[in-house]
Amino acid sequence: MIQIGKWVINSGTVPKISSGTALPVSGVDNEVFVKTNTNIIYNWNGGAWHATGGGGSFAGMVEALDFQDINNAIATNTYTIELVAQYGYTINSVDIISGAGTGTVSFKKNGVNITGLGAIAVSNVLTTAIASGLNVVTAGQKITMVLTVPVGLNNLQFTMKTTRT
Repeated sequence: MIQIGKWVINSGTVPKISSGTALPVSGVDNEVFVKTNTNIIYNWNGGAWHATGGGGSFAGMVEALDFQDINNAIATNTYTIELVAQYGYTINSVDIISGAGTGTVSFKKNGVNITGLGAIAVSNVLTTAIASGLNVVTAGQKITMVLTVPVGLNNLQFTMKTTRT
């Protein structure tokens, strides 16, 4: 698996991944190139570049955002997960765990709780919370996680699963 930002490539042999505003003159078989001014993904095969996806729309692509605070004795805090969303997406779920201790987290969009992701109890047992409302993010919105009542909390980790809209 190769991860480029939020893009994950899971198949084939990829000898090189690059990006820019103009395609290179030539490539090597299975090379991947992301044309950044159009968001089109190209693959070199059979002596030519072939568009394989993109074109400015990645609607339906499932992505995962990972977070970790490795500190010990984590205190009450508000974490900015995304300061300014660059594109629209739907938050599907959050898997969350701590190395030790307990606390409560709430995920918010522009300061408002995301239904199903408010008041999640965190401990050293993996918890999955499903977002069920107010979970559609549009470009420009802010996503935060508010941690309250931490007791001996350390190594806080979560994965947020989203789908591009």
